[in-house]
Amino acid sequence: MTSGSNVNLVSLTTHATLTSDREINDVPTSFTPFTPEFSAPLSTATVTVGGEYGGQQGDDVLTVVATVAGDVGVGTGPKFGVLDGLGNQVDVFSLGSSYVPGEAITLSNGLELSFEAGFVQQDDSFDIEVSTAVPSAVDSSAAFNGTGANNPNFEPGVTVTAGSIEINGTTINVAANDSIDTLLQKISTSNAKVNASYNAQTERIELISQIAGSAGDIVLGTDTTGFFAATKLDTGISTAGNDGFQGDVDSRIADISSLNGISSGTFEVNGVTLNVDVDNDSLQDVIDTINASGAGVTASYDAENADISIVSNSGGSIVLGDGTSDLFSVLDVSTGVSISPRRNGGNAGNPQVISDAFENITREFNRLFSDLGGVSPLQRNLANIDFKGAIRGAFQQAFGEFLGGDELDTGIGIVFDFSDDADELLRFDESEFRSSLRSKSVRASQFLGDEKVTGGRGGLATRFADAIKRIEDRVQDRLGILGGVLDILA
Repeated sequence: MTSGSNVNLVSLTTHATLTSDREINDVPTSFTPFTPEFSAPLSTATVTVGGEYGGQQGDDVLTVVATVAGDVGVGTGPKFGVLDGLGNQVDVFSLGSSYVPGEAITLSNGLELSFEAGFVQQDDSFDIEVSTAVPSAVDSSAAFNGTGANNPNFEPGVTVTAGSIEINGTTINVAANDSIDTLLQKISTSNAKVNASYNAQTERIELISQIAGSAGDIVLGTDTTGFFAATKLDTGISTAGNDGFQGDVDSRIADISSLNGISSGTFEVNGVTLNVDVDNDSLQDVIDTINASGAGVTASYDAENADISIVSNSGGSIVLGDGTSDLFSVLDVSTGVSISPRRNGGNAGNPQVISDAFENITREFNRLFSDLGGVSPLQRNLANIDFKGAIRGAFQQAFGEFLGGDELDTGIGIVFDFSDDADELLRFDESEFRSSLRSKSVRASQFLGDEKVTGGRGGLATRFADAIKRIEDRVQDRLGILGGVLDILA
């Protein structure tokens, strides 16, 4: 088995980066809306919801209902009850003369309700949907000074104000009505030589130096706005730029750009689980690990052709698995089952050659046992012998673990059908067969594996030959056509 593309051990030139170390709004719960509306038109007071939902009611819809009418902040004011989705009261509060309009009323679950001056009608209400399943998220397009439904939804208590920030010694002015998006555009077009972007999926900001290699840098300076703290850049994760170099088989995997997809973890060779540590191991270490594993293969790296080769020591099949490391996928060495080339230089390892062989087997096998006017050629010669029964018995003995009733379905595109109305005794699906070499490696190895993989049971060629031999013994006649089938398998 050889890598399908060149494994060039080169570390490419990279750019310095600085990324938010966590989500900008890292609150695991959420609520909506920010500005609910009373259901009755007579209520004129406006409401804003804030705070951090503590999750006490799980995923629910809370109803805030006025039990007593009144003007916000006047006299006894209106009184309210907060009900959960089942109608249970979870909070009560009032907005009498001691309440200053605009102040936050904190509920027992952490939500904060702010009421502006106005009248509230008795029995009027509004709903707040709360969730522990959906986390909060910042709105990168909302202005820093936005309020209500237009607020940027930073974490509770976090704000960004007008002022300036400094990156790589360059001062960038920040307006009150800037947003994350507009400020990142300012950064990218400034003399700071940094490209700035926001990733809505990870809810993080990434700064990338416009200068390649170690000469590029990202240094945060003065911030009078709170932007660096609000966006987690002040505690961000930084990566230095790399000038690049030509590595070799002894270079650390973590230092080779072309191998970056490999993770520290496990991989499998012929059922043997092995480990790789990208921070300490080189590709040569991996090769040495494979060769010392007892998996029955020899691995090597050809620097001239820049490819990895894994060859069976016995000329049998090889079963590879990525495990948790993705090692073979990154090296572009096919996982699943592959047949090693014969030691005499044949092409047995080529999937197309294998497929062609089975197509020939199928054709010859079905031609031998096809019905011609209800009487097969063998039946003409063998008279009263139940040849189909002989076939079934021989293949039951050879492939018993796969047989179900009159049909033997290997699950890898090879099917034997011994039913009375079967048109063909052997069916071969080339597409399914070739796909199974990769996607059904364990199943395929049971049929195509060598003695090591199958625990001494033998592969398909061995079993098929055994079955043919049993048929020959049964009818006590070694027909030349059967020898032809064996030749195809050989």
